[in-house]
Amino acid sequence: MATINPIEIHKYLKGASYPAQKHDLIFHANEQGADKGFLNLLEQLPPKKYIDITEVIDTIGDSIIKE
Repeated sequence: MATINPIEIHKYLKGASYPAQKHDLIFHANEQGADKGFLNLLEQLPPKKYIDITEVIDTIGDSIIKE
């Protein structure tokens, strides 16, 4: 899996409304011009409501570590 840094996450999820469902984050990132790799990473997130961007970053970090 490609590495994603928190700056990139902030770039594509800036302005997203929280709490947000996974599909809301994917839609927002797509609207912000996220590349296919980043969108695929969001697709792998567990389907749940994310309280804030910190929770998204933590969850992405956890998913990268598990692989």
